[in-house]
Amino acid sequence: MLSTHPEETEHILRYLEMQGLSTSESDLILAYSSSEDAIYDYQLYEIIAWFFRQKLFPEKLVNLCRLWATDKNRDSWLRSYCLAVLGSAGDQSDLEIGLLPVSKTPS
Repeated sequence: MLSTHPEETEHILRYLEMQGLSTSESDLILAYSSSEDAIYDYQLYEIIAWFFRQKLFPEKLVNLCRLWATDKNRDSWLRSYCLAVLGSAGDQSDLEIGLLPVSKTPS
């Protein structure tokens, strides 16, 4: 449903929060997020922010955030939440990523 109705992402995540997220559902969400079908940065932001607020940090999420945190082709608000995830669940090398500017424009 995330791929066919990205505008419903917030509602889908809210439903999963109320029902309790299973490992298989988490895996499906993150598999979709890393697929070529996930073309909207705002949808990815909603997913990353939701995992962060739930304090859920599966390895696949952390790995996606490692990719996106410094990707200048991603929107800054997505990259900011990726840095927040790395700050909470990453290792020492991820903290060094946080020293890089999030802005798309060079300083």
